[in-house]
Order: sequence, then structure tokens, then C-alpha cells
Amino acid sequence: MSMIAREFHGTPTQRAMMQRSEPLWHILKDDPQFCCHGRDVQLSNHTADNTELQMALAQLQGAAGCCGVAKADAVQRLEYLEKAGFAVDSYVEWLGGEACFDVARQVVASRSLPDGIQVSQIQAETPHDILAEVDVVAQSCGVLLPNGAFVRGQAREGVCLYACTANGDVVATAASITQFHPTHERGGQALWGMLATRKDQRGQGLAVFLGAMALLAMEKQYGIRQVFTGIREGNTPSENLCANLGLKKSEYLDIFAVDKAQIPEGRTTK
Repeated sequence: MSMIAREFHGTPTQRAMMQRSEPLWHILKDDPQFCCHGRDVQLSNHTADNTELQMALAQLQGAAGCCGVAKADAVQRLEYLEKAGFAVDSYVEWLGGEACFDVARQVVASRSLPDGIQVSQIQAETPHDILAEVDVVAQSCGVLLPNGAFVRGQAREGVCLYACTANGDVVATAASITQFHPTHERGGQALWGMLATRKDQRGQGLAVFLGAMALLAMEKQYGIRQVFTGIREGNTPSENLCANLGLKKSEYLDIFAVDKAQIPEGRTTK
């Protein structure tokens, strides 16, 4: 299957970051110490000696994450990155296992979509125009949709769902993508989330419903039974949504170094 190339999302700054990360990912994708879900190439693990490597990745792409940093190590790493001139950002990892998928089944069985709403999955053959509409909805919620090869399930195992009204307007989305190399200790774990709902359709439970559907689609299509997501500390709505779907707050962080010259905002997502 041929890759979908040059299909990037988000703001001009975010798209430029993805454009820089795409060729880097093709070079590094077979090395388990690196991981990617279609935004930036990241480090799969924190080690005492890989902070300089993270900074190099950030200089090449504009930003670079380091996954699974224990809270005991996070302060020192963040301070080091800041002293080197980078903006820093961090997300608490929330993890979901068997219980999470059980909750997802209950959600789908006990609830229904609003009248006239239908859910579809982005496929390799899905027209670009539809994916562009999904991107608009994602941006309206501050969510950065990964690049096309990942969203379409070509670069990694993954699903991206979108909800449409009867007249075909995209109003919500959710996605899940395996981020780590298959041989990595987290190789069977998928990033989950990227939840977004158009403003006029909020309050109907679409995010929870599509999030649950994305979990079950990953299980059915790829046998995935573990997921994680990152939530910035203090983002109570996202924390509540994750808790309602059975995810649990962990003691690990995903830490990002951001090159302020390339990304003046100092962060890549909300």
C-alpha cells in the first residue's frame, strides 16, 4: 500500500512541524528508541543521557517529546531543557487497560448517537476533502490531527473516526494510533484521544461515544488492549472524560522541548 504523502494538518506552524518530521520519521522508524503517531518524532523512553538527543530532535522539527518520564526525573529534565533555551510543555499520562475496554462496550451498548448523526472511519481511499473537514473540527477544539499516513492507518496501526450530520457536515472526531515500535515494551499500546466536537454539537455526549468507538475499533481491527493519552495538569474536563471511560492517571509524564524560533507559541497542542 502506498503512503499518503504531503497531507498535513493544523495551523501553518503545526503543518510546518509535520513537514519537517515526516522525512525524519522515515529515517528513524525502525529504531525502537524513537516513536511517532504522526506529529513529531519522539523519544520512546527517558534515560539519563538522552536529553541532548531530544534537543536535537526539537531543533530539527520544531518540537520533540520524550515519553514516560517518571515524576522524580521530570523536574531535572524540564530545568535542563529550559536552561538550554527551549520552551517546555508536559502532559500527565493516563493509562487504560481491560477495564477501559469494558467501559467502552457499556457506553456503546447503553447510549445512542443523536438523530441524524452517522459515524465513519477514515480509510486509505477517503477523499482528502473529508479529512480536511475533520481537521477543521479538530482545530476548533485546539486538537492537532496527525498527518494523513497515520490517520489513514498506513504508517502505524490506527483508526480515526468522524461523525457527520445527515447533510454530510463533519461535527466530531476521535482517533487512536499505535505510537511505539512493535518490539518496544509499549509496542502493544496505542495513543488514544484526539477528541473534538463542533461547538454547536457539544453537550450530546459525542466525544465519549466516539472515544468509546475508537477504543473498540482498535481492539477489533488490531487486537489492542492497552491505551494511553496525555492530559495537561489541571485540564479537568479531559480528566473527567478519561475517568468516565476507565482510564487512570499515572505517575509518568510526556515532556516536550519546543524550539521557540520555529514554534513561537511554545506548545504544539492545547
